[in-house]
Amino acid sequence: MLITHEHKCFVFPEGYLRLSSYKYSLEEEMMANLAVHLTNNAIQKKDKNYGLEEDGNQLSFKEAKVRIWLADFVGKL
Repeated sequence: MLITHEHKCFVFPEGYLRLSSYKYSLEEEMMANLAVHLTNNAIQKKDKNYGLEEDGNQLSFKEAKVRIWLADFVGKL
């Protein structure tokens, strides 16, 4: 949902997930890397791994659901 300063409201039927350029880690050498812990696009787009897995480090809810289902399915083979 987006609400403008003029109080106009826009509702989008499909949301998305913002993802990190790295697998989450609490290891000491990764603590200073903002791209590990913040999914804000302003942070992520400066990283060398930006967009390697997903376009713009984003997935629609629908695409995320498919990937989760596939990961679960493959894990059962």
